[in-house]
Amino acid sequence: AEERGFMFVMNILAFLLCALLLASIVAVVTQAQEDSKVFQENMNLAQNFMARKKIPIALQIKVKKYLHFQHEAKRHQLGSRLKSVINQLSPFLRMKLMLSVHRSTLSFHPFFASMGSVMLAGACAKAESVVFAPGDAVVQRGGQADAMHFVVLGKVQVMGPTMGKGRFAKPTFLTAPSYFGDLGLFTTCSRDSTVIAIEHSELLFISKKMLQELAAEIPAFNTYYSRHVKMVAAGDLIGAGLQCPTCRAMGHAEHTCPKRPSRHHRHSILRRLYSDVNSEKSERTPGSPTRRSGRSPSRAETCEVEESSDTRALVAAGDVRLMRRLQPGMEMRGGAE
Repeated sequence: AEERGFMFVMNILAFLLCALLLASIVAVVTQAQEDSKVFQENMNLAQNFMARKKIPIALQIKVKKYLHFQHEAKRHQLGSRLKSVINQLSPFLRMKLMLSVHRSTLSFHPFFASMGSVMLAGACAKAESVVFAPGDAVVQRGGQADAMHFVVLGKVQVMGPTMGKGRFAKPTFLTAPSYFGDLGLFTTCSRDSTVIAIEHSELLFISKKMLQELAAEIPAFNTYYSRHVKMVAAGDLIGAGLQCPTCRAMGHAEHTCPKRPSRHHRHSILRRLYSDVNSEKSERTPGSPTRRSGRSPSRAETCEVEESSDTRALVAAGDVRLMRRLQPGMEMRGGAE
């Protein structure tokens, strides 16, 4: 009798669990169908409006593509209703959630990657996601540079400043994980370039005002932010994390520098240098510190391999430990540590 009663209770619990899962699936499908219905109604409304106003066909197509891209982005990213739900969470839970969403993007910039977890969580909570259609101007040349953008999805084009006689600098195309406008977070300046979305793009936006609000909320970030502002004012853009130390360009971090050798290329360079060092050692007479020339080798000669351009590139790329592992007998100089 006890076993029958236990089996009866377990069957009821299993039935309730299956009913709950089925209800959840039905709710998700119903919500998706409702969203698609609302989207189709909005598309029809926009199409009828543009037809009555005799909007050019090219502009109509652009509007439809943007509405479709925005609808798809809301399905996968943070829609307006989801944002309202997130705002109902406690500040601590909201900060942790946004840290999980935006951490990987913000950490591409050295300024955000070097800060503590609490400060980074606050910055992630302040950041906002913005969607642009092809041809939309993200920022305009001559405008106030008071915010930076991270490219999350898509591609944007940076139209450089004029070079005189109606000529423009060569345009630059940016994709993830690139960013632009970071100088405006630490100083007051105007934008010298116009940035246009080449395709449907999602950008993460954070402004100087947001950082100032965060500095008022977290004293440790106020100190951290003020130190970087002083570095920028002193012209130390590399120390502030705004300039790549490898190529001296802005818009990317050192570990994503396009001029940094690939891992395979770095290993081939190091193995070639290691072979050169072994060849140097084999030329010496056993038990004697002298070379074939008969004079004692200087430290500069012993370490002359490190003066090659390949080695300097590897040191600049941060491969000092890798070099020492492959070349244990080679000394490093000049503060490469």
